[in-house]
Amino acid sequence: VSQSRYLGKDYKPKSVLLPAIRATDTSLLRSDWASDTKLRQALWTRTISTKIQNQAELLRVLDAPVTEITSLEKWATSGPLHSREASAAKLFWSFWSKTLSTGFTRARRVPGLNSLLNYGYAVLASTVTQRLLAVGLDPVRGFGHRFRERACALTYDVMEPFRIFVEHAVWTMKDEIDTAVDCNGKIQSSKVRRALGNALVSGTNKGVFGDTGLNLIESTIRSLRRAVLERNPVLYRPWKFKHTKWAGS
Repeated sequence: VSQSRYLGKDYKPKSVLLPAIRATDTSLLRSDWASDTKLRQALWTRTISTKIQNQAELLRVLDAPVTEITSLEKWATSGPLHSREASAAKLFWSFWSKTLSTGFTRARRVPGLNSLLNYGYAVLASTVTQRLLAVGLDPVRGFGHRFRERACALTYDVMEPFRIFVEHAVWTMKDEIDTAVDCNGKIQSSKVRRALGNALVSGTNKGVFGDTGLNLIESTIRSLRRAVLERNPVLYRPWKFKHTKWAGS
């Protein structure tokens, strides 16, 4: 028997395949919530507002000027929805560019901190996708991101407020960038890869965010499930980070 690509040299399984849709979850299948335009719009509005608020709170943790934090917070509740995220992102990343000595830019295919961010975002996306499938939500059918081939729109929707977990972790590694990433953007340091992989589960993050990312993601996704089943966006509670001083700070 030829060796399967799903088996290692010792013929032990090296991967597990799971269905993308839990067909047994008839309540979610019958709801057909993704066809409800008003519901999707309301869910997206809550998500983007929360994401921007979280970005502002992270800047507060990073000791950004109060004027920059206030300017960012305004975009959480004002202005056309389609321009809020882009405007907030411009303010958020401009602080990184002005503060870091590495000449940071969020442009695509630029090595350095970008490589760390993208690696961390990939770990976050994988974690969110797993939890969506666990509660019966199809990660392909989203409410904000467009449906695209080989993309999980709902995963990208849900992970937006949690991006600051990755960004905080990357910020703490900024002084290691010269040895962590090569000129091609490949992460050389196993220590850095391990730290980014643990950003959502590390107990040390409880001091900053109040709980581990895994627990907060689980709570958010379960609130989303209730919201789509009852067609009530108010039940959806994307995680909000409200920084408070912790012991030893």
